[in-house]
Amino acid sequence: MPSTDQQPTAARYKIDDLLRMVREGKIRIPHFQRGLRWGGTDVERLFDSIYRGFPVGTLLFWIRPAERETVRLGPVEITAPSLPEAFWVVDGQQRITTLAAALLPKDPVERDAVFDVYFDLEKEQFGRSDSPRTDSRLPVREAYDLQRVLAWLRSRELSSALQERAFQLADRLRNFEVPAYLVTTSDEESLRTIFDRSNTFGKAMSRAEVFQALNSSERGAPDDFASLSESLASAGFGTIQGNTLLYAVLATRGVDVTREFRGEFLDDDDRRRNFEETRAALLRTIAFLRDHADVPH
Repeated sequence: MPSTDQQPTAARYKIDDLLRMVREGKIRIPHFQRGLRWGGTDVERLFDSIYRGFPVGTLLFWIRPAERETVRLGPVEITAPSLPEAFWVVDGQQRITTLAAALLPKDPVERDAVFDVYFDLEKEQFGRSDSPRTDSRLPVREAYDLQRVLAWLRSRELSSALQERAFQLADRLRNFEVPAYLVTTSDEESLRTIFDRSNTFGKAMSRAEVFQALNSSERGAPDDFASLSESLASAGFGTIQGNTLLYAVLATRGVDVTREFRGEFLDDDDRRRNFEETRAALLRTIAFLRDHADVPH
């Protein structure tokens, strides 16, 4: 049974505090941690959540000594001193690496376009440096430093509303608070149990369930997955449900079925037309499989 002598303690850290800890070498990455797996869309969504004040998840730190070493956070490299108490990242590596790589001053030798994030002040959307450049696209690296924001704004003639958005982003990037748990126990079994439970409690929603929650009207309407599955069952081919239906719905609207689907439909009529087109396409597919490919069910 894991030890209960030292319970995890709760804390909150401003982004500015986390980046200061990174610069000082206090934040360390355990060698067992996986490498950076986030792509450009993940990076953009993190900054969008910060700008809008949405939750970004909870960090989990293991407080223990650390030797002098070179710490790598994506393209960021820190010469970290020996410390009696360092913050080892058990959960939150992707988020901390993204913040450090996108906001800290950039070494001209190191470059990773994934972290060259811009904020379009007119559209209030985040994108990367490969997007068309305009005077309203503020680099988040500039936005993190208030003096650099002021210099950036002085070189452009922007409306007061756009300037206000720039200052709002600058404030969020420094003062947004991220919740964290601190584990000080020396019992590694307790740490593993805490990590396991923080990542497995509850049941994650499938992509189909997330899509349904974000894009549907009332439950049981003709344009939800349950009704679509029921209507296909009448063909006697078998039950089709979940992500298979989601991919079919998205495929009738475009090629990439793994794309971001928030705000997929223009309105209720657009959603109903799409589900009807999907129903007809799947019925044709069932007919082909049964009548020509010898797949009876």
